[in-house]
Amino acid sequence: MEIYYKDFNAICEVTLMTNRAQWMAESQPVQRHLHDFAVKNADKDAIAIFIAPSVHRDTKNSFRQAFHTGIDSLESLKIIPFDFQTWISIVNHLVAARQRKRDMTQEQFYMFLQSLLPSTTIKESADQWWERISQADNILEFIK
Repeated sequence: MEIYYKDFNAICEVTLMTNRAQWMAESQPVQRHLHDFAVKNADKDAIAIFIAPSVHRDTKNSFRQAFHTGIDSLESLKIIPFDFQTWISIVNHLVAARQRKRDMTQEQFYMFLQSLLPSTTIKESADQWWERISQADNILEFIK
């Protein structure tokens, strides 16, 4: 799914795979899709949201590596993996905020996604990165 926001673009990839086959079947295609999408829409930053029942360790490592090294003509690929539980919690926070008349803007959503990218300032393991991503309550900091 391709999503065109005012200030950035996103793709959303969803799979039901959970084991090492997830990495084998999904990792490269998601990276390639994001690369092609970003090149085709080079006027804005592009981020991929990857959602699965659980995210295999090799998939996390592959996406983290792609952020730091990029592929082909892109220096970095911004792919954020979510498991179903975390994604559902994020959506529930957004629904609750909307019910309280506190909508999240596209800019705030972009800042939230940016905050979940692998760190460029500290050495962060894939497990530490995953721990940050898994804390769905972090979205509350971005809903004003």
